[in-house]
Amino acid sequence: MYSWFSQARGVMRSLQKGRRAPGKGEPAARSIPIGHADLDDGLAFALRLVQVLLAHGVPVHRVQEAASRAAIALGFEIVVFAVPTGAFITLGRDGEFRTRVVPSLPVDIDLERLAAIHTVLKRVEHQSLDPAAAILRIDTLIGTRSRYGALSTLFGFGMASLSFSMLLRGGWVEMCLGGGFGLFVGSLTLLAARSDVIARLLPAIAALAISTMTAIAGALITVRPEILLLSALVILLPGLSLTDGVIELATGNLLSGTARIMGATVTFLQMGFGALLGQRLAVEMPQAAGLLSTPPAEAWGLLVPILASLAFVCVLKIGPKDVPWVFIAVFTAIGTVRTLGPTLGPEIGALLGGFTVALLSHFYVRKVDRPAVVVSIPGILILVPGTMGFLTLSSLLESDVVGAVNTAFSMLMVAMAIATGVLVATLAYPPRRAL
Repeated sequence: MYSWFSQARGVMRSLQKGRRAPGKGEPAARSIPIGHADLDDGLAFALRLVQVLLAHGVPVHRVQEAASRAAIALGFEIVVFAVPTGAFITLGRDGEFRTRVVPSLPVDIDLERLAAIHTVLKRVEHQSLDPAAAILRIDTLIGTRSRYGALSTLFGFGMASLSFSMLLRGGWVEMCLGGGFGLFVGSLTLLAARSDVIARLLPAIAALAISTMTAIAGALITVRPEILLLSALVILLPGLSLTDGVIELATGNLLSGTARIMGATVTFLQMGFGALLGQRLAVEMPQAAGLLSTPPAEAWGLLVPILASLAFVCVLKIGPKDVPWVFIAVFTAIGTVRTLGPTLGPEIGALLGGFTVALLSHFYVRKVDRPAVVVSIPGILILVPGTMGFLTLSSLLESDVVGAVNTAFSMLMVAMAIATGVLVATLAYPPRRAL
């Protein structure tokens, strides 16, 4: 999840040094990517579109499809070769071809904004908005502050950790402490938005801090440390990046898929090292003796999808119109895995979970004509195998090589199962549009 959550931004960081981001409601100036002022408005719009879609974590094959839609509507040719951090784009009109390099824009992840960008693309396709106005509209969207502020982000982190504590069958103590630790990780994430150095080390810093806090809590009261650690860090786990990487490999985008998987691996390594260091620092702390807190009754499990949905709405900044669909997606994912997973196994359960979430997102596209990722991302996030990746690295750092290999293999199988489910759903019931 790291590629989606750990770099939450309060405001846009400008591409040009020293340029201030527009405030709420303040129109942004029309801007063409630096070094591309010789392009006409249609070609410049394609460059800007690719930039913002990559910045919002849209898979490369979806970015390519969206760019092709714009090119067909505006009468030019385009070839996009992209990785998560930028793209090489070849543009052609009237037999003249130009190749440009564009970096991904450093913006915060905002699915409500992404839905608005989808509307801009749709209007360009329908010839109801010219490319120059479309560029201005996208820049204005990027420069406008989200309806979700810092308090909403903190609430989302807390709800995510609380819901995951319940999912792991933690007791009341683990649930309360997990939610509090989640708020702390959310605070670190907001701080990282203001510092590139902290942002690069955020997984390690958060894991070190939570591991130390868990050891301190264990010296005072009887707790399950693994539940506390995982629930607090779950929002930073790069399981979505891992799954997206597998999907991109399956769709032929080998470089982008490899980059996402390696990025997820580095994040796992940072978190594993931070957690191990925290454990080493607190190794001399005594452990409290006593009975473990009792997990809540089974009926409380119905709150898990509700709390998880609220967390995704706040952290991913989902618009009010799409909130009911997010709840349906999360309930569908959890219900599928809980119903079929115990009987068919975790891999088949994950495959069917990814299949049903993808089908729902495609129905959502056909029903309301908005981006499928608004629904598919929250649904897949509840399925992703990030926790197993973290456990794999923890086992390796503790010299449990056999356990690490077994867990890593299971993690890859679950990621492949989710990706297969999504791809099969795309074949069986394709979405009307890209994204």
